[in-house]
Amino acid sequence: MDNFFQFTVLENGKPLYQHKSLADRIYSVSLVPGRGVLVGASFDMYLLETKTGKLIRQYRGDRGLTTALAPAPDGRHFVSGSTDQVLRVWAVDREEPALSVFAVSREWIAWTPQGYYACSPYGERLIAWQVSAGIAKLPAVHPAMRFRASLYQPALIKYLIPAGDMRLGLAMVSKFERQQITATGLADVLPPGVALTAPGAATDKPITVRATAEGSAKNPIVAMRLLVEGRPYDGAAGAKRFDKQLKAEASWEVTLGPGTHTLVALAESPVSKGGSAPAVVTRAGAEPRPNLYVLAVGVSTYPGSMKLNYAASDAVLLTDTLRVRSKAVFGTIEMKVLTDELGTKKNIREGLDWLKAQMTAKDVGIVFFSGHGGRDEGTGKFYLIPVDVGPDMERTCLSGEELKSRLEDVPGRLVAILDAGHSGAVTEIRPAQTDNLVRDLMTDDYGVVVLASSLGREYALESPATKAGFYTLGLTEGMDGRADFNRDGVVYLSELEYYAALRVQQLSGGRQNPTLGRPSTIRPLAISKP
Repeated sequence: MDNFFQFTVLENGKPLYQHKSLADRIYSVSLVPGRGVLVGASFDMYLLETKTGKLIRQYRGDRGLTTALAPAPDGRHFVSGSTDQVLRVWAVDREEPALSVFAVSREWIAWTPQGYYACSPYGERLIAWQVSAGIAKLPAVHPAMRFRASLYQPALIKYLIPAGDMRLGLAMVSKFERQQITATGLADVLPPGVALTAPGAATDKPITVRATAEGSAKNPIVAMRLLVEGRPYDGAAGAKRFDKQLKAEASWEVTLGPGTHTLVALAESPVSKGGSAPAVVTRAGAEPRPNLYVLAVGVSTYPGSMKLNYAASDAVLLTDTLRVRSKAVFGTIEMKVLTDELGTKKNIREGLDWLKAQMTAKDVGIVFFSGHGGRDEGTGKFYLIPVDVGPDMERTCLSGEELKSRLEDVPGRLVAILDAGHSGAVTEIRPAQTDNLVRDLMTDDYGVVVLASSLGREYALESPATKAGFYTLGLTEGMDGRADFNRDGVVYLSELEYYAALRVQQLSGGRQNPTLGRPSTIRPLAISKP
């Protein structure tokens, strides 16, 4: 018999029994202390009584060949690895996994059978839920990010395994995090259905775009908005608000420039968001080159021990490179550079207002910030820290919420480059990473492409050897031509991010790993022609 179909259990070196599997090949076996023998096979996983080989339990939910099994020391849980590339954490006495984890490179997402999840900033893009619509219709597919309002619960994911079950996990979140989570499931928070109608062709006159949405009595429609090229049309003013309606209709008068445009309608309930199928509208004529507007902030001369070496010069290096290397891509290039003493909260606000006033729907804007980020321990809010920082962060710093609100109202395509995880400060302000800000900005609500120099527990590094921050150096080298991987004479944003990430990993010895967060509806963006 093929050895893939059998194994022998020994006690003190003597055989107890031989287990034979005639139906499935066996790929992994592990002893769970005090509980039994775990067997991983082809699309099957089960637990045997240790001394007799009697079947105790079969596990459901692994959708591949179970090639690895690892029990926890206390015997309460185990982890399985499968050819479907998902790691699963199981309670030994339950048939379905307590938690599933999927990762691609540095991005990851972990979720429960009920749909609760936690993830890295870009992790929401890695999975979606498929919901059957009946025999006659195609199933609906909903990205995880559409459920953020109700199912993104990192605190629950943190406590779930130590708690042992969902009920105790929810209780621990309530006790230790002072957060109330309503027990629910995916079926209770399904997104609204949305349909969009728009003419296939446009002229120099506005076109009328209409959308209808249908929620449920439990989860009615509270808002609708239109996305044009992945950005919210007319910012916050373009959102249509409703007083909890089962069905809702909205329309927008939209003027489009020459070229091909993609439109999507979104509908929001209190617990989730639904999106329409995209509509493509074309206007005849040559598509004009966009203009580029850059707001660059770099602060090195912070008070006391917060000082940095190259944050200010990084802002100058980036803008100088853009001015030279991007002039063949864009019509005109305008920049506002705020370094050191100019990097005040007031000036940053005015710079964001300048972007809003100057940009049109066809233009591209870049917001660059190099400096410190911090978190208020009392409120948990994230802030970008200007040069005139004081003890009261709310009064003297720019909150992540304000930055999101201001960027939402800026037309055109936006790129935010955040280098706000610098190390070396010993201050009363606790350093904080930009993970949640990145996660929010790249959602459909804001549609901002985000390049972050470092995430998680990493720090953004700089060195006298390079006389620049590692990330800014990688970006500028890439724009100079090193990121033109396909040798077509144009450096696109995706190429630039990829080169910069490789360069930073090389310079930092793997201690710093940048990432790109890009909304799914954003088309390729050319940055430079070396």
